[in-house]
Amino acid sequence: MNKLKLTIPLLAALLYLFGCQTTEPQAGREIRSTLLDIAKGSHQDDLIAALGKPTRIEAYADDPERVKIWVYETESSVTEMITGRYEETPYFDPITLEERTIKEPVFLPKTRTTTRTLYFYVIDEKVFGWKVEEEMENEITD
Repeated sequence: MNKLKLTIPLLAALLYLFGCQTTEPQAGREIRSTLLDIAKGSHQDDLIAALGKPTRIEAYADDPERVKIWVYETESSVTEMITGRYEETPYFDPITLEERTIKEPVFLPKTRTTTRTLYFYVIDEKVFGWKVEEEMENEITD
């Protein structure tokens, strides 16, 4: 009976701590592992096979006929609950029979959005190089 009294609060605490958090979408991980399949000198068809059609294709300013920049953009979001503030709440203590106030946390959703942009430099239909840019934005909704 004593173990049961200890187990139930422990399970409740674990559910409370980990139950409100979402996991990161897998899209970013797929792109990272796909990049390993693309090497310098790969044909542009290999790039399409690995990542699909690009979001857009831009001409390189210095040599627009031969050099193209293939741009892939992805966006992923993760939302978790955080303590935004504390509010005083009336509380009646059943032991002392006194009424008082306690501070209780107010939980707010925090969304982290990551925008990942991949730039592939394609010269004469062959991958010459690439770079990756990431931008993160945090938003707390009240």
